[in-house]
Amino acid sequence: MGDGTPSMPIALINEHKIANPTIMIDEVEKSGGSAHNGRAIDSLLNLFEPTSSKRSFDEHLCGNCDFSHIS
Repeated sequence: MGDGTPSMPIALINEHKIANPTIMIDEVEKSGGSAHNGRAIDSLLNLFEPTSSKRSFDEHLCGNCDFSHIS
């Protein structure tokens, strides 16, 4: 396993012992549009877009995770 903490979806799955959690995100458009530190919407797109969510790399686990069942 890598250093640091797991991604938010992995932490939720582990904490609540539910393999298909529902994640609610409010006011993501207010997070800013600057690409300087990365845009939040770009990170979320990989989580919720069907093709990329099946193979999302988690640096803590050093491997791909299937987030396609998260809603």
